[in-house]
Amino acid sequence: MTNNQILSFQQIKALYKAGQVMPAYNALEKYLLSNGQDQSAIRLLNKIKSQILQENIKKINQAIHRFDYLYNEKKYKEILSAYLQIQKYAPDYIVLQKKIEKVYNLVLKDKNDSDNQEYQRIKLVVKSKLANNEFEASIHFIEQSIQANPNNVLTHKLLIETKRQIIDCKLKVNKKSLKQLDIPKVYDFIKSLYDLEPTYPKIQKLLIQKHNTLKEYFKNKKLAFQQDSVRQIKVLYNTKEFKKCIQACDELIRTNTYDATAFKYKKKAQQALVGRNFTVAYQKLEDYLKII
Repeated sequence: MTNNQILSFQQIKALYKAGQVMPAYNALEKYLLSNGQDQSAIRLLNKIKSQILQENIKKINQAIHRFDYLYNEKKYKEILSAYLQIQKYAPDYIVLQKKIEKVYNLVLKDKNDSDNQEYQRIKLVVKSKLANNEFEASIHFIEQSIQANPNNVLTHKLLIETKRQIIDCKLKVNKKSLKQLDIPKVYDFIKSLYDLEPTYPKIQKLLIQKHNTLKEYFKNKKLAFQQDSVRQIKVLYNTKEFKKCIQACDELIRTNTYDATAFKYKKKAQQALVGRNFTVAYQKLEDYLKII
């Protein structure tokens, strides 16, 4: 029989009865291309399809059961890997899909149990280091643990919790000394804690408070500087220190571009200086004329 030869239905039935299921199946498909209304041929084709499916399911089930012994050994990752290989040949087999889901959950449970054990071990070490105020060492130890197992969510959480615990400790220990520091230094200290753990709501709120205090501090300091500068400008002008008065005016203008007093006294001092220079020059000329 050639590949292109179309067998009669009787010949196809003979093939099937002789146990040649796949040749009969292939011959039927060719036969129905020209005899699509032959109900007997259609029924036989569906029967063969069902038989092939049953045979495939049987083989798939046999393949699945080959790995049952691994359950007792709790080698869930190996089971999952084997099931996924089998699934390539039966992608829509619901029984296999359910088994894959079951073993996947067991793999996750194993991982979670392992991660939790690792987390408890790391937590004990960190607790000991914190008790000795080894803050940097605590953070470094957790970060190394994360590098070793980056997928352990619990360790990532522990790092955040530890940083927040360190912030609380530093705030408590430095509570009295912070009252003795000037406002910029207090702000720098709080900013360093914020940089340690920027997501901590407590330090976020505190940083905003200290930032507002710092703004008010520099505002008052600028105002005090302006007031002192104005007093100094007036004294220098009244004592006829016109050059120094002009310099003081320039300094004030650099910090407050539109300071009216600085502009006013700078102009007055410049005029006074011109007048003084003119008087001195005139006096020198008069003295010279007396000589000659």
